Amino acid sequence: MTTPAAQIPVSTVPAVKAFLFQQISASVTPNPNPSFPLLVTYDQPGTNQPAEIVVVGSTRHRTAKPFQMVGSGGHGWLYEEYELELEIAVFHGGDDAQGCYERAYSILGQIEAVIRSDPSLGGRVVVAHPATTRDTCTWEQEHKGRLVVVELTVNVSAQI
Repeated sequence: MTTPAAQIPVSTVPAVKAFLFQQISASVTPNPNPSFPLLVTYDQPGTNQPAEIVVVGSTRHRTAKPFQMVGSGGHGWLYEEYELELEIAVFHGGDDAQGCYERAYSILGQIEAVIRSDPSLGGRVVVAHPATTRDTCTWEQEHKGRLVVVELTVNVSAQI
């Protein structure tokens, strides 16, 4: 007996991305300085680019492989693994490199706390965890300020 295509589960990527967007939006504490508003985006921001931005970005390196024998090919047949990219960008006018850097990592810590406090991401996956980070710190001559960008990779494993 075959499973109708409408009953074959899709990747967990859309559900994970929506969950993280909602949780990060609700959990990350805005900067107390009103000059540095925070924006959490589902993808790259448009023209609205405030001083502090969190991007719940793209998925890369998604792989799916058979997990267990399910004759129908339905739920539980595949196991997927992927990396979800998040980006934190903090711009502060002036030359306070340390303050800008520490704020970017404060946001990173809050995002990691969201993931670590519920590694199943609300039961959507088997496990998710912060995997790698990379940061760049630059002086933005045109805007006369510091820009810190932290790229976070979240590894996700799920049964679908």
